[in-house]
Amino acid sequence: MFIMSGFCYSSEIITLRVTHAPPHYFKNASGQWTGSGIETVKAVIIEAGYKPKYLNVPWMRALMLLEQGKLDMMMGLSITQERSRFLHWIGPVRNEEMTLVVRKENINFNIKSLDDLAAIADDLSKPFGLQLGAYYGEGFSLKLQQAQFRGKFYTSTTLKQNLGLTNSGRILGFFENKASIDHRISNDPEYKQLVLHPFVLNNSPVYYGLSKKTSVDFYQKLQQAFDKLEKNGTLDNLRNKR
Repeated sequence: MFIMSGFCYSSEIITLRVTHAPPHYFKNASGQWTGSGIETVKAVIIEAGYKPKYLNVPWMRALMLLEQGKLDMMMGLSITQERSRFLHWIGPVRNEEMTLVVRKENINFNIKSLDDLAAIADDLSKPFGLQLGAYYGEGFSLKLQQAQFRGKFYTSTTLKQNLGLTNSGRILGFFENKASIDHRISNDPEYKQLVLHPFVLNNSPVYYGLSKKTSVDFYQKLQQAFDKLEKNGTLDNLRNKR
């Protein structure tokens, strides 16, 4: 078997997108990628008989590379119709909660629905932030098709941009994975002005996405490895490791 990839130099290597998003993905003091997400996917890759090669590339570029077959695999993806055109799915890996992040003085925003979000954006004449390419749930995606509702949001290209706009008061807040943003608020001084609002936009499973440019045999081996490690408890042990 030979797997073509723009970054692969061996049929034994799987190119895997990574990013700094603790506690799931981060570099340790030795400069090695680790975290619960890294350890689980690495176990699956090794069980299937391959070796991971980590590539730190932006979210949207990673999706483009997957579609082109220049990247093999990406973690933490929600299933969408568009992505399913060029990805096989392995999982579910874990549940991911998209929560609202606001400045501390805005923790009491009365938000219990999408209409409440729009009403506050209207009242304060400021939008909430989204990130390009992120998935916020089917209900939100359908609502976003309405031009009037869509006008209550500003789309950034990165988390860093949403952070800066929120800290400066130019947007009212943004949505982000709860585990990752909670870790940043607790450990990163740049996030000290922010808090998690009780409003949860979406809670759904996420998967590994595997480029359909790889072979069927490649996909099947990874799927079988995932199923085996899920069944024998290995993945749960890695997810819960502290």
